Amino acid sequence: MFIVGIDIAKRSHMVRVINSEGQTVYKTFSIHNSCSGCSALLERLRKLTNHKNEFLFAMESTAHYWLALYTRLRKEGYQVVVLNPIQTDAMREMLMEENKTDEIDTLVIAETIRFGRYKASSVPQEKLLALREFCRNRFYLIDMVSDLKRKITALLDQVFPEFESQFSTIFGKTALAVLRQYPTPEKLSKAQTGKLTEVLQAASNGRFGEWKARQLRELARDSFGIPDCEGTYSALLLLYLDQFQSL
Repeated sequence: MFIVGIDIAKRSHMVRVINSEGQTVYKTFSIHNSCSGCSALLERLRKLTNHKNEFLFAMESTAHYWLALYTRLRKEGYQVVVLNPIQTDAMREMLMEENKTDEIDTLVIAETIRFGRYKASSVPQEKLLALREFCRNRFYLIDMVSDLKRKITALLDQVFPEFESQFSTIFGKTALAVLRQYPTPEKLSKAQTGKLTEVLQAASNGRFGEWKARQLRELARDSFGIPDCEGTYSALLLLYLDQFQSL
């Protein structure tokens, strides 16, 4: 049995191969975190034996950098153990007393497997892993949306504080349609009544019409908001609205 200890990193991984007696078969060498790097590793291992069940790969769950190599090795039919770094700490302390080189981590991982003092981390199936990633990032996207809402509201509070009172929410379909066309009171006050009415009717499915257009224009003319100096506020508002719509 050959144990392949892999120290995971972002761009490249360090690899050491030992046998079941703890003797080093291949001293620590580097492979790229890529298809070619993995292929080079497997080609080197085939020089020892073509029997895949004679190899046991081991790596720590370092951030997300281990996942591509893990997936490739499993796809190729190899046994792979993923270790929680906490499990290797005791072995690391023991071996560091004897060897303080940069190659120690590959030996730590391999020896942890050889001594059998480990519990493999649970790695979910491919579809479950993808769904977990999707759900985890959903919360990140929700936070981004909330942050954009705060930024948009803050900008409107400065340039057009009266706008919020004209709709049940400024993030409704009709309010957003008006803001995209007329992001500041200056632009809204100069809007053609017919064009503004079309925007309102289309977005609200006929709920709002010309009366609302005239009401908004009048409100915009007397807005207490600050001027849109150099077009800064309208540019930011349109940028944030695009990001909000995308999310």
